[in-house]
Amino acid sequence: MSRRLALSLVLAVAGCIEAPVTPDDRIECQVGAGCNTGAGEVCGDGVCWGDPPSTMYAAVLGPSSAYNSIAATTEIASVVFQADGWFGDGASGGLPLVEAMRVSGQVKAPCPAALEACSDYLVVPGTIRWTRPSDIPGLPELSITATMTGVMGGSSSGGFEVYLPRPVTTTTYTVSFMPSTSPLGAGLPSAANLLPPFRASVTVSP
Repeated sequence: MSRRLALSLVLAVAGCIEAPVTPDDRIECQVGAGCNTGAGEVCGDGVCWGDPPSTMYAAVLGPSSAYNSIAATTEIASVVFQADGWFGDGASGGLPLVEAMRVSGQVKAPCPAALEACSDYLVVPGTIRWTRPSDIPGLPELSITATMTGVMGGSSSGGFEVYLPRPVTTTTYTVSFMPSTSPLGAGLPSAANLLPPFRASVTVSP
């Protein structure tokens, strides 16, 4: 009986002991006083935000593929940081995405003699690439690529579709087309065997 009582007392005492709490080193501040408020820092979520370094920033934004028909790749040449850490383009108060502009079409060629089944014209299959210099100095050119399907005979099907950033001013793109190397059909040559690549300048208005 005494042994059972002693065991009960030990368990009761053990139940009152709290485990030691390890300080969370990730918590930088609890209130604004823990931050360099003189430089504009503010406390939020246990972190001091703000006081950005004095340098120049740029940004490239892009929507997911599910939204590329709504918004397009957006280049912001100058990102402005406020003292409290918030940033934007200096005009709209944020980093807005540019509206997408749909461009579609076909690459046509007269029916080659090697394609007896072709009538009227050939919608040439291949890869089309739209490029222009970046708005951000030092970055590679902006490039948007699409694959084109081909059709033998007069048809509104086939061709390409791309979504470009809607320009603020008139913009010139370099459009490059590379014919497909896949055969146009069983026993037929490829578009690359029949037609050369080409390049052209295309002007796009707002």
